[in-house]
Amino acid sequence: MWGSKDFHDHFYGVAPQYATAARGSYQGRAGYSGSQLTLILNRRYKDVVMVPFIRHDFLGDVAFDDSPLFKKKSYTVGGLAFFWLFGNSL
Repeated sequence: MWGSKDFHDHFYGVAPQYATAARGSYQGRAGYSGSQLTLILNRRYKDVVMVPFIRHDFLGDVAFDDSPLFKKKSYTVGGLAFFWLFGNSL
C-alpha cells in the first residue's frame, strides 16, 4: 500500500504545538504504507451469512517509521460479521 503526505500526516503527524519532551514534532511524508495479508471465509445458513476474517499487517520500512506515534512493525486483527438476507429468492 502507498499513502500520500496528507494521509500519513493525519495519522502519524505531531504538530509543533503538541510536541513534548517525550514526543517530538513530526510531519508525514508520502510513500510506502506497508502490506496486508487477509483471509476471508463465508458460510450461509438459510437467510444468514456468517463471515469470519483475519488480517495481518506488515509495517516494516514504511514512510512514517520515524514518527513518534508509530510503535509496532506488525499486527493482526480479526472479526466476525453476520448478514441477514431478506427478500431473497434463492
